[in-house]
Amino acid sequence: RNAQGTTAVAKSDGGGAQVSRAHRSKKNERTERCSASAGQCVPPGGGPAYHSALADGIRGSSGIKARMNPRAFQYFSTIALGVLNYQIKRARLPNINQCIPQMSGCVQVYNLYVSRYRCPQRLTIYPAPPNLIVLDVQNLDIGVTGNLGGQIVILLPLALFGIIQVNAYQLNIRVGTYIERGPTGCPVIRVASCAASVGYVD
Repeated sequence: RNAQGTTAVAKSDGGGAQVSRAHRSKKNERTERCSASAGQCVPPGGGPAYHSALADGIRGSSGIKARMNPRAFQYFSTIALGVLNYQIKRARLPNINQCIPQMSGCVQVYNLYVSRYRCPQRLTIYPAPPNLIVLDVQNLDIGVTGNLGGQIVILLPLALFGIIQVNAYQLNIRVGTYIERGPTGCPVIRVASCAASVGYVD
């Protein structure tokens, strides 16, 4: 029994040594791959770990290259619809102060808030040539309520007061954006075009 036990222990130690040497060999191989020139880590299949189109850029500057299929844009459209429905009801609207020279007075609208909202019938995000990403919102209803103040002159000075409410129906909005490199090298989103149409207002 002792001889067999000694033999078993020896085999176990020898196998452990082989596993340990194999582990160190693989670790050294990974270290050599990641210690290649220019600090690039070569993947197991060989070749650089980045797209060759990025090799012509400036080292240290940001580089983004993405490919999205139609299902990705459908997913982004679903997320954007939820964000719009959540944020538009909580939007903070600035006060309005408009002077009217013809009436020798000014009109003020303050404490504005979104009092009525119906989510759009359709919201889509899709690519457009040459490098645009378009946000298209169709058939949206929204109402805004606020306090009215100011004074105008019609023969006699008239003070303005009360509550004003404006409802816009069948509102369509289309915004085109693109991504470019900013002054510091970071990517920024710019608005290339914006168009809106309203069915009717009361």
